[in-house]
Amino acid sequence: MQRWYLEHRSGVRDLGALIVACAACFGVILYGGWGGYVMVLVRSHPDWHLLEWILTLAISSILIALFAWRRWHEASGLLSDAGTDALTGLYNRRKTLKVLEHEFDRSLRYGKPLSVVMFDVDHFKSVNDTYGHPVGDVVLTTIARRTRRKMRTSDHLGRWGGEEFLLICPETDLFGALRIAERMRRTIRRRPMQAVGLVSASFGVGTFSDQLDCKAVIAEADRYLYEAKEQGRDCVVSRLGRASPQQFMTSYVSRLTVVSTGEPPVKPRTSSGKR
Repeated sequence: MQRWYLEHRSGVRDLGALIVACAACFGVILYGGWGGYVMVLVRSHPDWHLLEWILTLAISSILIALFAWRRWHEASGLLSDAGTDALTGLYNRRKTLKVLEHEFDRSLRYGKPLSVVMFDVDHFKSVNDTYGHPVGDVVLTTIARRTRRKMRTSDHLGRWGGEEFLLICPETDLFGALRIAERMRRTIRRRPMQAVGLVSASFGVGTFSDQLDCKAVIAEADRYLYEAKEQGRDCVVSRLGRASPQQFMTSYVSRLTVVSTGEPPVKPRTSSGKR
């Protein structure tokens, strides 16, 4: 019996909802003081048979509307679950790629910058081998929670696969994406995690320039992620090389200059040795 209910619980709930709705409608009419009034009103009309059908149709419409709303709510939940990673609650790979394709088309249409940050948990295989997969799942969910708190409302974060994550940064140039990646890198390793201690991640940043499709931007971020692993992990790498504090400061000063004056910063002159 329990197995049958588990297999048909959605239909049982729908049937129960219809029965409750029917009982509520007829209960209000018969016992709410409206039954006699309705019958007198209907019977006094010359076309009272037609009015009875209209009343029946109205009640049936209410029940059908309730049933349709429930099915719509259930379908919406299924669509949401289809694009969500079950472990972390982030977008899954399919949903992430779909969002990236949309943002890539928007970037092409309006000429806006677009950047992608791909990051990977360092030594994650060792974590699984040493502490077990349940602890590895805790590491992934903790990283997802920490990075989601630091992302902007316009950004999109998804689990790309295994211990890899992909952050989509619309209307963000390379320097802006580097700052976001560095902020997330520090956030991940800021506090020790349960059982495993400090955990770090490596970051690769790709930026749209003249790529033909969004997969080329992903490939660029993936390539620089591999370089970050090769350069010792726990760092951010882009087409500018390994990110340094000077790059973040240069980007910050440049943006302040543009906002305050409306003009790009003037590069300092280098001494030629002549007077």
